[in-house]
Amino acid sequence: GCVVQAWILCKLWIWYIVPFFSWKPLSLPVAYGISLICTYLQHMVYVKDERKASEKLITAIAKPVLVLFFGWLGTLFI
Repeated sequence: GCVVQAWILCKLWIWYIVPFFSWKPLSLPVAYGISLICTYLQHMVYVKDERKASEKLITAIAKPVLVLFFGWLGTLFI
């Protein structure tokens, strides 16, 4: 899940941050590290998760894909 999140973070960064702030694009390893940090922080907040493993897997895949889709839609309005 973190690799997919890292790739999506790279794309969103290129679509939104690079043009607005004129910053450099994120490399995949840096985005991976940021994704790991965010995942770690999320697990600190959500201590108890009683969902089945299959539900967790579906969420881990569907959530980043939806974020990417809605991020892409947002670029159409820039």
